[in-house]
Amino acid sequence: MRLTRRFEESEVAIIGRGVEAVLRRLIRFLAGRISLAKLHEFIDTIYVEELEEKLRREHPGRQVTLAMMALNTGLDTRVINRIRNSPGYRRSLVGEAEFFRSFTPAASFLHLWSTDTRFTDPDTGQPRPLAIEGEGASLEALVNSLKLPRGVTVKSVVDQLELSELVEIDRDAGMVTMRVDRYLPSPDQDREGALEIGFVAVSRLIDTVIANLDPSLSADERLFQRVYWIYRLPPHRLAALREDLVKLLEQAEQAGYQTLSEYDQDEEAANHIAAGFGLYLFEDPVPEVSSK
Repeated sequence: MRLTRRFEESEVAIIGRGVEAVLRRLIRFLAGRISLAKLHEFIDTIYVEELEEKLRREHPGRQVTLAMMALNTGLDTRVINRIRNSPGYRRSLVGEAEFFRSFTPAASFLHLWSTDTRFTDPDTGQPRPLAIEGEGASLEALVNSLKLPRGVTVKSVVDQLELSELVEIDRDAGMVTMRVDRYLPSPDQDREGALEIGFVAVSRLIDTVIANLDPSLSADERLFQRVYWIYRLPPHRLAALREDLVKLLEQAEQAGYQTLSEYDQDEEAANHIAAGFGLYLFEDPVPEVSSK
């Protein structure tokens, strides 16, 4: 019994460190792009959705009660009921109109400016230059359309956008212009597509890691999962290593794509599933050399 208990404690510690590593990198990217309140809402909703599905699988034919949910989440039943009855439950939260309004004050500001017909050019669809004050197409009118958190002022939002070089302000003329080249993805750089593909790849990797944790699987049943690295790489050799590894991975990519093509069907059927492989490089940031 003691050995079993030690194993469970060790497993919890490993999971904890893994979750921290994944979340820390994700939050490092999200910080300043999504508000903490919205991220908290994401986690609450997704956690309750996934737990409900898990309980349904484990107890087929049995109703998943609020008491069962509360026992497994540590949340009050009133909170769970509020989440389950929210408009975004079992739907993509990103599709909700309110999502963009509370993403972050600066992001919601730019989103409304670039999508609301009151603030876009009717011919080009691009964000119009806005007067700082006044009715109609003005900064003041745009801000009044948003629900800014307490303590966030119009000036603080504009200062942040100007500091990020996302807007240009002509204070003499009293006009604000969005730097479209900095906020809206250019046609030749599908930044949105790259982000979506990247996050899908991360989710697939997590699926593989979790699937391979199943102790009932034999070695042949486990999904292929390998990772290799060195930790004594001189920074001046990083470019050469990257070049060599890219050549190696491109060879694997071509062979793998050919194999996938041989298995891919011309027509889709209801029982078809997705399967594939991923290739990527990773590296630590190069430390800055002290000037002292």
